[in-house]
Order: sequence, then C-alpha cells, then structure tokens
Amino acid sequence: NVVEKCLEKGPGEMKVKYIRELSEANNMSVLLYDQFGNYVVQRALCEGTDEEVAMLVRSMKPHMVLMNETSNGRKICSKL
Repeated sequence: NVVEKCLEKGPGEMKVKYIRELSEANNMSVLLYDQFGNYVVQRALCEGTDEEVAMLVRSMKPHMVLMNETSNGRKICSKL
C-alpha cells in the first residue's frame, strides 16, 4: 500500500526509481505471484509513462503464460 501511494503521489524521479526497481527480473517474478505485489504492479502500470510501462511489460513477458493461469495474473494482463 505504501509503494502504491508513492507511485500515485510521489515526484517523478521517485516514480522512475520505483518502477526501475520493480522491473528487475527477480523482483517482478515475486511481485506477479504475490497477492499484494499484484496491486503494486497494477498501480505502476497505471501511473507510469509509456516508456516505464514498456519497461514493466518487457520484464513481465517471460511470465505471461503462467500469469494467465492465476486470478492475480489475469488482472494484470487485463491492464495491458
């Protein structure tokens, strides 16, 4: 919830740092399958610039097939 608020209300440079951190492969693989991490990814997709969203999507691509098999993953895929 705190990270979601930082993405929503934080200054641009803070958002960029958070989104870069979220986009790292190890972080993304954990977040995508976590019931709360899922919300952070969804918020980042909504709050990020086109370039930042593209970065997030690139880091999610290896997980897309498995994401469609979970309700949390389908929520994220529906945002894309």
